[in-house]
Parts: sequence; structure tokens; C-alpha cells
Amino acid sequence: KLMKKLSVAVLLISLVVGCTPKIYRSMGMQPTLTVSTYRSNLMPVFDSIVQPLYFTADVTFKENTLSGMLALSKEGERSYRIVMMTTFGMQIFDFSLSADSFIVHSCMDKLNKKVILNILRNDFRSILMLDVPDQFKGVLYQTSANSQRWGCSLKTKNGEYNYLVYPAKNGFVRMVGRGSGIKGMIGVFDEELITIDHSKLGLKINLKLIKQE
Repeated sequence: KLMKKLSVAVLLISLVVGCTPKIYRSMGMQPTLTVSTYRSNLMPVFDSIVQPLYFTADVTFKENTLSGMLALSKEGERSYRIVMMTTFGMQIFDFSLSADSFIVHSCMDKLNKKVILNILRNDFRSILMLDVPDQFKGVLYQTSANSQRWGCSLKTKNGEYNYLVYPAKNGFVRMVGRGSGIKGMIGVFDEELITIDHSKLGLKINLKLIKQE
């Protein structure tokens, strides 16, 4: 009987660990309960931008690396224009993105492939929280050691999103993970970074916010 109980316990632990997304598992977080919560609790920092934001940008696709700048501006309520160009002024891509539309104004040939465009669309949608309803049900993840660090997993029409929020020195850090491997760090703190990394496709984008005086 004891061996049977131990086997069941090991199986339950394996199921919990196996079902826990990597973004939480790496921090020792476990699912606690299903909650009804609000989009605002995930700190959608881009909702409130008035002036365009500018990021230094490094794009690697397979053997090719380009450096330049990305501009993110609002076109309307939860509608954005995202333009990336090289330091020499060559445009890498120019998108308009909202909760229900994706318009490619231009894109360089090497990235102008349906699979790449779909990945970029979904990655920026998750960072901008365009698929997250104002109120939703999700699975809450926490650690016993740090109750201020918490995560929430929710299902959207574009798959499962896993958001992680925790205090930092000058505010909060927010990270987001999707099944295809995006990780982003966005928050009200000194070094604002976004990393989009799809190693299987050889695609990586590093963005660092240029602070406005």
C-alpha cells in the first residue's frame, strides 16, 4: 500500500511539473488555483503610450544580422504601427496591428514569408496584449517563498499565453511566454528590453528602449 501511495504521489508530481509552462517551472512556481482576473493586473504598459516609442534593434535571421531601430506608435485604441529599419535607413518591416487585423505595408524579402509574418504578428500581439480580454479566467502560478512574484496562464484564440509579473528595483518586470518560444521583458523600470527568440527558425530580435528626455 505504501509503495502504491508513493507511486501515485510521484505520478501527481510528474503531471504537475509536466503541465507547468517552462516560464514558471524555471522559477519554481506551481499552479495554485483558477482565478477570474483583469487585463489591467498584467500591466499592459503599451496601452497608455501617447508619443511613439523607439528601440534600438538587432535582428538575426539564420546567418544574417541587421542592426537598426524599431518605432512603435499608436494608431488608435489598441491599434499600433510597428516599423523597423536598419541604421542605413533600409526598411526591414512595416506593420499595422490590432486585435482583429494585421496589415503588412512592407517587409524585406528574406522575412517576407508566411510562417515568419505569422510569428511576428502573434509575438507582437502577445507583447501588446491584444488577445487578452479585459476580464478573463486563468491559472494562477506562485511560489511559497515569494508571494509577490506571480504568473497567470490563459488561453486565447492564438494559443496559450503565460504572463509573469514580479517586482523589480524601479517598478515591475513583466514577461510573456508562448508555446513557440517568445520571451519578453516589459515594465516601468530603467532597462526596458524585449527579446523575441525562435531558435528553431534561426530568428532572434533584441529590442532596447531608447529613453526620451
